[in-house]
Amino acid sequence: MATTDISSLPNGSVVKDRSEESTWAAVRTALLPLSSLKLTVALFAASLVLILAGTTAQRHYDIWHVVKYYFRTWIAYPDLRDFLPGDLDPIFSFPYPGGWMIGALLTVNLLAAHGLRFKVQAKGNRLLGGLVLTLVGCLVTFAVIRNGLDDTIRSELSAEFCHKLWAALKAALGGGTLVAIYLLTINYPSKDRSASSAMWWLGAAATAILTLGTIWLFMNPDAQLNPSGLRILWQLIQATAASLILWAGCWLLFAKRAGVVLLHAGVGLMMFSELHTGLTAVETHIRMVEGETVSYAEDLRTFELAVVENKPGKQNREIVAPEALLRGDERADAKEKTIQDDALPFDVKVLNYYSNSTLRLAQPGEQVAATAGNGQAYKLSEVNASTGVDTNQAFDIPGVVVELLEKNSGNSLGKYTLYPSLRPSLVSLGEQEYSISFRPKPYDKPYSLKLLDFERETYVGTEKPKSFKSKVLLSDTELGVEREVSIWMNNPLRYRGDTIYQSSFDPNNEAYTDLQAVSNSGWMIPYVACMIVATGMLVHFGGAVLRFIRRRDKEQRAVPTNEILDGSYETGGSESWSSPRMWGPALIVAFFAFYIVGKARPVKTTPLQMQIHEFGQLPVAYGGRVQPIDTLARNTLRAISLSEELKLAETKESFSGRLFGTKKKEPAIKWLLDAISRNEQFKDHRCLRIESLDIISALGLEPRKGFRYSISEVFEKEAGEGKELDRLVREAQEAAREAQEEGKPLEPTQKKLMELGSKVERLMVLIDSFSAPIIDEKVLQQARELMPQIKSPVELVERTLQIYGVTERIARLSGKSTSPPRPIPPAKPDGQWELICVAARDYCINQLLKLPEKENPAFEQFQEILAAYSEDDAPGFNAALKDYQELIAARATAEAEFEAERANSDEVGRKPAERLSLARLKFESYFNHLSPFYYCNVLYVAAFVLAGLALLGWSEGFNRSANWLLWFTFGLHTIALLCRIYISGRPPVTNLYSSAVFIGWAGILFALIFEKLYRMGIGNLLAGIIAFPSLLIAYYLAEDGNDTFEVMQAVLDTQFWLATHVVTITLGYSTTFVAGAFGLIFLVGNLFGRFNAAERKQITRMTYGAICFSILFSFVGTVLGGLWADDSWGRFWGWDPKENGAMMIVIWNAIVLHARWGKMIGERGLAALTVFGNIVVAWSWFGVNLLSVGLHSYGFTENGSLYFSLFALSQLMLMQLAWLPPREDPPVVESAAV
Repeated sequence: MATTDISSLPNGSVVKDRSEESTWAAVRTALLPLSSLKLTVALFAASLVLILAGTTAQRHYDIWHVVKYYFRTWIAYPDLRDFLPGDLDPIFSFPYPGGWMIGALLTVNLLAAHGLRFKVQAKGNRLLGGLVLTLVGCLVTFAVIRNGLDDTIRSELSAEFCHKLWAALKAALGGGTLVAIYLLTINYPSKDRSASSAMWWLGAAATAILTLGTIWLFMNPDAQLNPSGLRILWQLIQATAASLILWAGCWLLFAKRAGVVLLHAGVGLMMFSELHTGLTAVETHIRMVEGETVSYAEDLRTFELAVVENKPGKQNREIVAPEALLRGDERADAKEKTIQDDALPFDVKVLNYYSNSTLRLAQPGEQVAATAGNGQAYKLSEVNASTGVDTNQAFDIPGVVVELLEKNSGNSLGKYTLYPSLRPSLVSLGEQEYSISFRPKPYDKPYSLKLLDFERETYVGTEKPKSFKSKVLLSDTELGVEREVSIWMNNPLRYRGDTIYQSSFDPNNEAYTDLQAVSNSGWMIPYVACMIVATGMLVHFGGAVLRFIRRRDKEQRAVPTNEILDGSYETGGSESWSSPRMWGPALIVAFFAFYIVGKARPVKTTPLQMQIHEFGQLPVAYGGRVQPIDTLARNTLRAISLSEELKLAETKESFSGRLFGTKKKEPAIKWLLDAISRNEQFKDHRCLRIESLDIISALGLEPRKGFRYSISEVFEKEAGEGKELDRLVREAQEAAREAQEEGKPLEPTQKKLMELGSKVERLMVLIDSFSAPIIDEKVLQQARELMPQIKSPVELVERTLQIYGVTERIARLSGKSTSPPRPIPPAKPDGQWELICVAARDYCINQLLKLPEKENPAFEQFQEILAAYSEDDAPGFNAALKDYQELIAARATAEAEFEAERANSDEVGRKPAERLSLARLKFESYFNHLSPFYYCNVLYVAAFVLAGLALLGWSEGFNRSANWLLWFTFGLHTIALLCRIYISGRPPVTNLYSSAVFIGWAGILFALIFEKLYRMGIGNLLAGIIAFPSLLIAYYLAEDGNDTFEVMQAVLDTQFWLATHVVTITLGYSTTFVAGAFGLIFLVGNLFGRFNAAERKQITRMTYGAICFSILFSFVGTVLGGLWADDSWGRFWGWDPKENGAMMIVIWNAIVLHARWGKMIGERGLAALTVFGNIVVAWSWFGVNLLSVGLHSYGFTENGSLYFSLFALSQLMLMQLAWLPPREDPPVVESAAV
């Protein structure tokens, strides 16, 4: 047996106590299961199920009920109906870990993992330096968070500070651009290596964008981000500084694992923020009218019964009973429904309590519950509780009927109806008088606000608010503060621990405002946590990218690519151009390029023809923006016929007509001119699409190809003259009302009838908006002859307008739910766009009464254009059109000068989309003519076919052809996106349509980058798989005829958040789809034995890389959305369905990555899970909209539930391919990791 003498050990050697080792081993063994990645994946999966249940439960419950009983609780009780479609009654509930329990377990799991697996790598001075830097980072982080709690006004940065901050940001941008150019230059010699080449060109593209942006900023010194955006940017800069210090400390301590440690710390901080908010945050409202001073706020979700003992000349005594007592939740004698307390001067017997109610004046003879008080004239009725988050942020309003009883005798003092909007009722008890009311719970504030002015601005020609702002006087006698402050959407006031937001307004009271006051001491925590996580992810995944590049370069230098992958090729084309593998793809791309050039040619007309396409470039105010009439024509025709062109009856005159029986087509602007000029041909245009055979039969029509019918066919049948359609539509509307009351779905035929009614109404509104009676000099002379017989000039005008139907038409258009088109521009720059009939009224008044302020020559000239068209007078039409164009140009110049002057004041000016810009109108009209996204899709399909042919043979030629064509089409796609940005004046994603276009664009970009890196042809296939569906979805989203350039609601009107949160979260959607598409390619290729082991390994690498990018974009984008929400309505995370959907994407990507890191899944398992990610993204993108609840609810489409279900079913079926082993591999018994 060997023996060691410890006296012979070197000096400084440490002798370990075996008992200490065994203790630590025991502790490690006990903690090991808690640090398991399997536990992490299980908890993520549990949270995913909980979030899904809490999201769908909002169909049945108010959001605050869901938050309380699903997310901010230890044990939740979801119901089985939460996981089933349809509006079902409760089935049965079951216990499930609540949000707090899952969060606590995740925290334990995270701490255990860091305690056991994340070991400190530093020693000596490096260890000391790391600890010091980490401590400093923690202190800076705390200081940044604490800085938001100062008792000072933090909502506004001084003008001087904003100017300096913007100058510093511009300098940083310029410096960063120069550094990027320098790095590109020194790395240019090594760019030809495989991975380095792709990254170099990607960096070159990014640097080019930076350079152009920098040049533009320095050439336009007056351009500057608004104060609201700079304030947010300043908060993020502070948070970034703290995160960089923390990263430096983590890097010294943990080396290459510093990024993971940092992002985990950020996630932990974010979880603490949600816990802190749930426990301490209070949301209240401050409601007031102009001139009113308020020093308290109200909690509109918590109510109380208040009894006030009125003592003249003395301080009143107040007794309150919480709402829970009225409901019976906290009454021992709940069955008796009586509240008895020594503090109350009388007993309160609850006769009726309604959780959500409405109050109205009682009809004569109608029985009411109240016998005393201010509620005797009112009827209190129960209504259904609200569900989800109402788009107007409305709350349930409870009401109660009580009977007051004397304490000793029990005699009745009367029955009282109590409702929050009713004034307090007086109750006399002997000589003492009391007042009793039912009110929101008040919170006294150490400051007061006086509403000086409330401003509400709407978009041109609509009632949609583009801005509403409250100017208040902030007074704080304790601190000696008195200052005027403006509060508007996305620009709150932070003062004394409260953040005060512009919440809403009353459209019927222009002097009323509703401000939301949120007391949340941790409001700055999410800003810091977001930047910590973002920094950690960038460091971690950036390091992974650099290691990948080095590995790929090493592989490319060691082994020729064609010995690794059979289908490889050079995308750049290093071969001789004499080879058909070079000039063949070049010819293919040239062919499609000439095809696009041919489609891009502007419409040419001769001087003798009517310039109807130039008429289409004229402006019209519709949907909140000034757009070309061509856009209005296309959208309207598409809405009623599902086509942007008018398809005429079949013709046999042309060769194609004789050969194929094709139909002649006319542009939408020609159809619109026929409609608004009373052209007789209009009635015979087949423009109404009726798809229901039952409706076709009921109208006495015959089914035909295309299902399009003319106005004369629908409205001028002998039997009904349109009355039959009116009757059917009225019956459908009545059925819809009954179905809504009974909670039942409509029959398919009834849905189609209502859809047809909407089409007809839209068409009639268009005609009424542009048509006006012909009021010429002859008509006016007849009116003047009536003057002696009429008492006053006003009566003369009214009689004339009635005779010619102007008054009736104005009333008819005013009663529509949507604002009609307004084609007449204002005579003065600060005026309003007008309807034709309103302009006709003003013209008549001016001619009869000689009122110069009513004069608007645009009306007369526009009428001349329509009259010439109606008479088929081409020279007259063109001459009138030219005169009108000159008038519009003059008014555009005057408006531009007016807006330039107004930009220097505090007055809200016109948004870019509202301005009369002739260049933009002409460009948008051409953009409509080109339809670039349609032709991009055609080219993407062709590229996909070429990529598919490469799998069958001549892989190098077809792959190169597909790749070059994809790059050409991607360039066209990019130009089209830039065109939309120019037209809208907004970042690329603003609605569902633009999100589909952008998702396709980003997916193709990532696919081409992967193809540049691997040169397998897989990226080409991937681009086709993503491009066609995304642009097809965009095409069908535009099918309803709504404007794809729609203006933004006031709460969404912020360029900063649209350019950051929306773009980033959409990139998260796109990259998750990219990973899912890689998974599909892997599984299908595996089914047919298409890939060898090396190729499967490379595809798995691509899939993993896509998932890494996905979790980066989706997480940062989701958190940025939370910051936007906090900046808009004081709630970083409100558990809204759209927010939940975004979080589900993050969690699913985290599940996939942790399962891969924990070796719980193999190549096929990874592919299967990424395919399921397609379902998760589709749910977040479209599925949550089908719930019809939430602040983000928009873009509902017919049969959306069916399409989503079919898509989800298809993905689940494809996932089953993961169980099939590779065809080339021998059958073996596999482990649990699939």
